[in-house]
This record gives sequence, C-alpha cells and structure tokens, in this order.
Amino acid sequence: MDTEYLSKLSDLMEIPILMLNANCEIVFSTDKGLHHHLDKNVEFYDSIYKISKKKTCPFFYLEDDQIYYGVMRVETDYVIIGPVSRNVLRKEHLEAYKHMCMLQKETEIKQYSVMKMAKLLVLVSERLTGQIHDYHEVEYLTSKDDIDLWSSEEDIEDYVIDYTDNEKGHASMAYENRILSMVRAGDVDAVLQSLSSGSEEFDVEKNGGDVALNLAKKIEYYVIVWIALISRAAIEGGLRPEISLTLSDVYMRKVEACKDTQGLMMIGAKAQLEFTKCVQEAKRERSKYVYIEECKDYIAKNLRKPMKVGDIAPAIGVNRSYLTRRFKENEGMSIQQYIIRERCSHAANLLKFSDYPISIISEYFCFSSQSHFGKQFKMIYGMTPNEYRSKNKYVMTN
Repeated sequence: MDTEYLSKLSDLMEIPILMLNANCEIVFSTDKGLHHHLDKNVEFYDSIYKISKKKTCPFFYLEDDQIYYGVMRVETDYVIIGPVSRNVLRKEHLEAYKHMCMLQKETEIKQYSVMKMAKLLVLVSERLTGQIHDYHEVEYLTSKDDIDLWSSEEDIEDYVIDYTDNEKGHASMAYENRILSMVRAGDVDAVLQSLSSGSEEFDVEKNGGDVALNLAKKIEYYVIVWIALISRAAIEGGLRPEISLTLSDVYMRKVEACKDTQGLMMIGAKAQLEFTKCVQEAKRERSKYVYIEECKDYIAKNLRKPMKVGDIAPAIGVNRSYLTRRFKENEGMSIQQYIIRERCSHAANLLKFSDYPISIISEYFCFSSQSHFGKQFKMIYGMTPNEYRSKNKYVMTN
C-alpha cells in the first residue's frame, strides 16, 4: 500500500485517512486521535466488509445524517477517508459525536461536499487499485446496506446558493468536455489553439469554485484534479494506462514542488499538451498496425488471384511507399515476400492433404510457372514440393 501517497493526500486535502487490515486493526492513520474508536471496532468492520462484498466501487459509509466516511477496498485492506461532514455541524451535534466516539474536546470535523468527496474517492481508488469508476457510481450506504436518501437536491441547491452569493462558479461542463475530447482525440492543434486563446473559463480564480479560500491552494487543487481527468481521458484515447499513470505521477510531483500560482497553471497547461501529444503518437502507432492487418487480410482473400503490391495500397486507402516501409519494419520481410510465403504455406497443405498434381497447385496459387513455384518453395521449406509431399503426405487409415 502506498502510505506515502496517502499521507501527502491527507496533508494536501486536510482530511484524515486511515487503513484497516483484515483483523480490523488500524495499520495506518494520519490522525490517530480521530480514529482510535475504529481500532478493532468489529461492528464497523463487519458493516463495511458486508457492503464491499457487493460493491466494487468506493462508497460512502454514513455515521448519521451529516457525518460520513469514504471507503474503498484495496485487496484485503480498507482505506477510509474521513470522517467529514456534508454541512457545517451544529455545536450540539459535534459535541454529541465527540462524546459518542470519545474524542478530544478540540477535535474538529471538516466540512466536505459529497460531490467533491466522490470525485476524490474515485481518483484515489484508480491510483491504488487501477480500477476506473465514475464519481456518479459512488453510493451513500449505511450498515444496513441500504442506499441512504440523503437529499442530493438540497445539497446541490445549498451549494449553488452559496456560490451565487459569493459570485463564484465553475468552469462549464461544455468547456471541460471539449478539452477532454481534444485529449482523447490526440488533437494537438486544437489544444494549442485553446491554450493560446486564454479562455476565460480556464480562469481558476473566477471559475474554480470554492474548494479553498487561498488562491494558491485553490489552483493547486484545480491542477491536481485536472491532471487526473486528462490522464483518464488519455487512457480512453488509446494511451496505455501504465504510461498515462506514470506521466500523471510526474506532473503531480511537479505540482507538489511548485510554489507559485503562475507556475502551477503552466504545469497544468503543459500536462494537457503532453498528454494530448502522447495520445496522438499512440494513435499513429496503432494506425501502423491497422494498415498492416488490413494488408494481410487483403492478401489472404486474394491468394488465388494475380496480385501486385501496387494493387494493395489503394485498396486499403494508404500510400504505397508508407505501407511497404511500415510492413517491412513490422514483419521483417517485404509484402511480396509475405505473399510468396503465404502461397507456399497454403500450397504445402495441398501437397500434404491432396493428390493434385504440382503443376495444378502451382497454377492454383498464381505462380508464373511450376519451376518458379519449386524455387520459391525450396527457399522456404528447404526441399522441393515433390520431396515435401513424399515426406509429409497424409495417409488416411481405416
């Protein structure tokens, strides 16, 4: 388990994180004073164990109508984020919770919206388990494994009212989806144009929500989430997950080391561009193999017809010189050599399983003459067609 990552995440998000093992013992905690009541708490462990057997996605475990944990299973352990509250707790509510859990008087429970916590949970789950989930999949569950009817409409209404009062908002979903689509498509030109235009929707101070009061911290959170989103978009665009996640880690470390707001925004922009370039290259690499497979399919369908290399490229819609170069690089032989090898391979089957004369077999696979067939066959199999038939002829027995 990457406890160093969990420690840094806890410090960054200012949320306590703990880990329970299969013996319901706390094996890691960033705030033991807040978590001690969960150590060897069999009732709590049994509850999350029962839920996790049915849920592959992270979930919220509700202590009451306000206080909750984010929970995910990582192999045989459980990573638990929280407790946090969905609203500012009334004094009497907080005091009652402290008394129930035997917490110290100075203990505070951070307020954290369910939407932000859901997004955080799926990002952490992807890092620790490699599983990709959508934050809409995160359910609110109790020990009875029922979906809790928290009023999500009320949550959102309160959230919107709060931002309206403060004249703060978020970058539009249309803008976010447009950028992520560019990354998935590997459209470097579009990304460069977007970055150079300096879209107002990319103004974190204006459209970064209210995730933190400090502008530098707000930008840091924004860039971290943005890198995670474009990393996932890159995977969806065809970039290998191990490459995308490694690149994501590189940029996360750059964010951690950066101390100024302009530098943070530059890191976010560079990440967006580099992920897009990687997707573009991945698509180019994949297209090489697509054309090669299409070439092979064309050859297989036309083995018994006169065939020239110059006929194949236009048939599959690719430049001839590009196709011949890529084919040889990938297969270690020219297209013409591949055609001869495939014809000889099919001819070998007829030599083995039929009584057709060699002259007929030669003509059947469009060799220019029987002697040409014999010469090419011997180069591949190390013997003449007659010798091959004598040695490998299949004889049916009763």
